[in-house]
Amino acid sequence: MTTIVTALSSLPISPLITTAKSAEPTTEAINIKTFNSKEQATLFKSLKYNQFSGMVIFRDCLGLKTIFHLFHGRLVFATGGHHPLRRWSRNLKLYCPSLVSDSEAIAKDELPLTHTAETINWQYQVLSEGMKEEKISRKQVFHVIRGLFAEIFFDLTQAKQITYILQPSKSSCTPLILINPEDIITEVGKLWLGWEKSRLSKYSPNLAPVISHPKQLEAQSPPTIYKLLLQYLDGQTSLRDLAVHLQQDDLSLMRVLLIYIQWGLIKLVAIEDISGTVEPVSLTSCLSPSLKENLVVYIDDNLERGQRMKNLIVSGGYHCVIVHKSSEAVAMCLAQNPDIILVNTQISDNSAYNIGHQLRKLPFFRDTPILVLAERVSLKERLMAKFTKISLILSQVTPSDLITATLFKSLSQESTP
Repeated sequence: MTTIVTALSSLPISPLITTAKSAEPTTEAINIKTFNSKEQATLFKSLKYNQFSGMVIFRDCLGLKTIFHLFHGRLVFATGGHHPLRRWSRNLKLYCPSLVSDSEAIAKDELPLTHTAETINWQYQVLSEGMKEEKISRKQVFHVIRGLFAEIFFDLTQAKQITYILQPSKSSCTPLILINPEDIITEVGKLWLGWEKSRLSKYSPNLAPVISHPKQLEAQSPPTIYKLLLQYLDGQTSLRDLAVHLQQDDLSLMRVLLIYIQWGLIKLVAIEDISGTVEPVSLTSCLSPSLKENLVVYIDDNLERGQRMKNLIVSGGYHCVIVHKSSEAVAMCLAQNPDIILVNTQISDNSAYNIGHQLRKLPFFRDTPILVLAERVSLKERLMAKFTKISLILSQVTPSDLITATLFKSLSQESTP
């Protein structure tokens, strides 16, 4: 991670406090339907070019407000958003552990009075005092503030549709540190891409995992794994908090839990911030059905045949993941969450129908179209398909355009209520 810290080392250290008479908003609320990294880069490039100082006030589709404080187009601090106190606590423990006790003491006295999104509050005071007393360095302050912005940029990216207004204001003091937004936007864009590729778009890292069926989870997990899950998944710790505690990144942790979530053995629930406020973190109302990408998992241990089929599937407008080891078929399907599954009967070390049968036993794939490519569509093949609840058998000599048409038909039937 390469970043450039704009440290004003020659200037006195003092907290940035906006003057009491802030300017009224100068623009109407601007709506952005998909606030991705490209849109973010465009907005902040413009603010930097115009040397904007003041607040950028965001609201997501659920009405949650987040404030970015800027100084001459650079990032200073961020307030509001999802779990602002959990977010602060996480980043302080990661980068300035020596200030945790100071932060807790100040929060106890100041929180009821100063914890508002519009002010750079006691959190900034903690960092300012820490630097004055030489408990922490400018580099540590940079990492804390950068961590806060990175989490918020991710949340705004996941929210997709946002509105914002600009509220300029004059600063009476010099910021502790200034951060260029470009590096954070690029990094978060890569993180979000990984989240999307793992088919996690609908899961917020602000949700907390909790075990919903302990007995079934115990039966499906090795004893050591079950013990760990039982210890940490208390329904009160967000995915982000848990990742910090386990020294994992959010994506790696979520990939581990995804299978259990899809089985229905673990669920994700909204939790309170430290202050006791429950926030709306469900993304269902924000996502458009048209944004869903159709993914086909194709299971075949022949590399050349698999690549030909992938080319065919991609040419039909679908995404495709090839599984070359039938022993990994069920696990890969659970990890990828496909819209349709295609299995070739010529796989050598397992039966296509056996794979289909294993998938059908899982609640998550009860209604997923499972198609089989067979050398011959014989009576035996039809009976096997019926017994294992295979959706359809296709002959391997089926024309390519008919295969893609069949995929489309199967997906259309799946989406029909």
